[in-house]
Amino acid sequence: MAKTEPEYTRYPKDPKEEYKSWRMNPHKFERLFTKRRSDDTQNAKRWGKRWPFSRPGQGRKEKEDTSGTTREESRVTDARGAFFIFSGIVFIILILTCMTFAVRKVPITENVMMTKLEVYNETLDSRISFSGYVGSPYEWEGKQITLTGFLHRYVKGGRNGVYTEALIDDYGNTIDLLDIPSALLPSIPRRGSTTQLYNITGQFRRSYKTLQLTVGSYAKTDRLPAGVVEKQRNITYPQDVTRYESVPMFPGLRAFVMGIFGEKTA
Repeated sequence: MAKTEPEYTRYPKDPKEEYKSWRMNPHKFERLFTKRRSDDTQNAKRWGKRWPFSRPGQGRKEKEDTSGTTREESRVTDARGAFFIFSGIVFIILILTCMTFAVRKVPITENVMMTKLEVYNETLDSRISFSGYVGSPYEWEGKQITLTGFLHRYVKGGRNGVYTEALIDDYGNTIDLLDIPSALLPSIPRRGSTTQLYNITGQFRRSYKTLQLTVGSYAKTDRLPAGVVEKQRNITYPQDVTRYESVPMFPGLRAFVMGIFGEKTA
């Protein structure tokens, strides 16, 4: 007689048959249930948690699929987290860079001397005067100048004095002439003044409190007409000027960052 497989190893069993077997032989069913419970525990470890309500192999497949999906989600989660961390680092670097090179304009007021061209009217007097030179001999000593006046010869030193050649103005102020060229001497009268005006160019010399003029060159000239003329001159005046200078908005941060790269900040 051929051996048959023990009843408790057959799978699956119909619940109705198990119920009939239990009604007929409860003790047998108890032994069978104990064996089945042990087998179910092993099969559950082998085939999955859904044992014995699924087909053999279905639990393992679903478990593998579930674990595979979990690993994929884990990789996506890790990549997403790395992306957010990298983006945060880049954002912080951009903020620090902008703060390092951020500048602000600071107004600085300075007092400077300005120069401008001024137009003014000057009244010309046709009369000739040497009073500005005769009154300040120390100021004009050694200076080169051109004087306009009449050639004049007079006795210097009173009645027993000597004849002296000079240049005279309309007010009787005289400036003695020195080193007169021989070509000019015939034009000087024996006494008195000429009616012709002369331009005498030379250098001032001071003799005590009087000025003398060393003759360098000479030329005849005419009296300038009187009237008002328009002239120009440069005048200097102080003025407050405001300029703007760029300074770091965060000097401490810039000094720290530049110190890292080995550069000094002003």
